[in-house]
Amino acid sequence: KTGYYVYGKYVKNKVQPSRERVTKSNIETLKQIDSDSRVNMKDVKLPKDEIKERRKLLNADKPVQRTKNIGKLNNIVIFIKFSDQDEFKTSLSKYDTEFNSKDQASVNNYFKEISYNKSDINTSFYPKPNGDIILSYTDSHPRSYYTNVPESQQAMKEQTLLKNAVESVRSQIPSDLNVDSDNDGMVDNVCFIIKGATTGWSSLLWPHKWNMFYQDVRINGKRIDTYNFQLEDFINTHGVGVLSHEMFHTLGAPDLYHYNYDGKVAVGPWDVMDQTAPTPQSTGAYMKMTYGKWIDDIKEISKPGKYSINKIGNESNNSYIIKSPNSDKEYFAVEYRKREGKYDSNLPGEGLLVYRINTAYAGMGNANGGDEIYLYRPNASYTAEALASAAFGYNRSSINSKELFLSDGRDSGISLKNINTSGNTANFDVVINGQTGNGETGDEKLPLKYNVNFNDTKTLSKAEDISGECVYGKKINNIELYLNGSKYMDAERGRLNDSENKYKGYDLSKAAFKFSVDFSKFSDGNYPYEIRVTTEDGQKISIKQGYLKVKKQTGGTEDKDIKEWKPGTSYKVGDIVTYNNYKYKCLQAHNAIVTWEPSKTPALWARIY
Repeated sequence: KTGYYVYGKYVKNKVQPSRERVTKSNIETLKQIDSDSRVNMKDVKLPKDEIKERRKLLNADKPVQRTKNIGKLNNIVIFIKFSDQDEFKTSLSKYDTEFNSKDQASVNNYFKEISYNKSDINTSFYPKPNGDIILSYTDSHPRSYYTNVPESQQAMKEQTLLKNAVESVRSQIPSDLNVDSDNDGMVDNVCFIIKGATTGWSSLLWPHKWNMFYQDVRINGKRIDTYNFQLEDFINTHGVGVLSHEMFHTLGAPDLYHYNYDGKVAVGPWDVMDQTAPTPQSTGAYMKMTYGKWIDDIKEISKPGKYSINKIGNESNNSYIIKSPNSDKEYFAVEYRKREGKYDSNLPGEGLLVYRINTAYAGMGNANGGDEIYLYRPNASYTAEALASAAFGYNRSSINSKELFLSDGRDSGISLKNINTSGNTANFDVVINGQTGNGETGDEKLPLKYNVNFNDTKTLSKAEDISGECVYGKKINNIELYLNGSKYMDAERGRLNDSENKYKGYDLSKAAFKFSVDFSKFSDGNYPYEIRVTTEDGQKISIKQGYLKVKKQTGGTEDKDIKEWKPGTSYKVGDIVTYNNYKYKCLQAHNAIVTWEPSKTPALWARIY
């Protein structure tokens, strides 16, 4: 747990770590130990759980719980460049706006808004700038020294770099600057901005939150623990979103996306800790209470009846907790999100949201696939995924207990009916095991249903059709394809042949749709896309989103020449292997071992198709 190798010893016939570190000086001593006293390797168990926890620590999904996030927090930014780089070209005023603006989207403004004016994060920059010109700490190594770093060396290299950077500017930091607002003996936060672009996900040169365990580095007598590691180019393209995401890690929040990118989306675009937008969206009431500590408590609904809540932007009466009668570990959180303001104006829609909270994963978030928080959406089930962006109610007046399923697929026993929103308020009836306040039950008929027949994991190089079907109880005005955030084209629409009678009662005259896209005219790259539906009752609904991977066919490596991944093989960056019928590209040079399969190690491998 300290990050150092130590010798093992027997404790009650089990091998346990000793306090003795492995050093050059005592390796020779080890050779003199009587063979009967040595640990037998057959008794050594691979500490998988500890390794998993250490990887989680690097990836920032095991947050450090602060004692409070209320009041003023002084954030320190230190700029770093490498020996073979020129100085930053971006003006300091740009970064100052992104961190400190009081009226534009910024880290300060964002956390003030989502905390109901309880958090005030102020940032100062070092080395001290020359007017509006950024000055940076220049490391003694070139940038290449920090690329393709083996995981075993990452902490040493990264945190030695950061230690040197802090020591170079420490004298410039005012001695009376309060860097420990919660009085835990640790610096609240340091953000290091590294010149240049990112490398592979989870590598050294990639945005992350980590803890300074390899070096003892202090500012004004307080030890640096939590820090944010940011890349210049990533900030330029991801804006205040990535800065706020990493800062929320510092305040204690875990990631809500799956690290293995298994295609399952638990919360999606509704929370800054999942699909972070460049202008960050807000976070849910449960996250605000549990990790932000800005909501003291969420009221619990314990009996059937009629209830009302305010929008999440209001500090009071903005959510409820509903316990499931069929589980003692899972409950539901209900909130009302509106598409408005600086941070939520780009939400996929607005309406009542229902989250499932699984206390078995409390404090862990969703990073490892066991979801602490799952957002319900139409057409999803225990065995079937559906788009998280569609989680709001589509004018639905009811959500039944089978749709609000538990994590093992069982009926939750909780239903909502008579859902309606008006202005800043949402109203609904809670049904528990079929019992209601007035004895009635029922579900809204003819909700939005859709299916998109397109595999966006494949590589695109020629003309392709993106087709599907979409029906609703009211008229669908338009279906549009967006690329890179801008409208690209309208869908061709026609009659849907519903031979299986899946859409009984719906108008099928324009239910089939198609986008014909010639990808041979695109440059190679990954294009963010989204399919949006506009209905006659004013809703704009996102029914599919992701990335279109375009790469021209150039007669490259044939599949028959690509070898299967194999433990014991030494791989270098750029190597391509197959594993479980998928192709993966190596991100970091390493010697493969069992448990480092490509599908399980996104830090080492990226699935390409």
